[in-house]
Amino acid sequence: MKEILPAARRFAVLNDSSARQPAQLQAVEDAARALGVSLQTVGVRSPSEFVAAFDSLRAGGVEALNIIGSSMLFNFRTELGALALAHKLPAICE
Repeated sequence: MKEILPAARRFAVLNDSSARQPAQLQAVEDAARALGVSLQTVGVRSPSEFVAAFDSLRAGGVEALNIIGSSMLFNFRTELGALALAHKLPAICE
């Protein structure tokens, strides 16, 4: 994302809180630290939390989003894509 948006300083990670993904989260946190950018992490447990999560990202001034893959998030990729578009938030996903 930093290559696509070189001027961006505030990034976010959306992850499935119920999935065990410490290695993926750690890798993103390490990359953010190395690039000198701030990182906001938001976890969701169900699709009913998606809208609030995106509202939180926007309120936090996030400029781009990395969605850490999980089976739940994959199954709702269309909804997540629509939310990213509605919030004008560039996003990448595994």
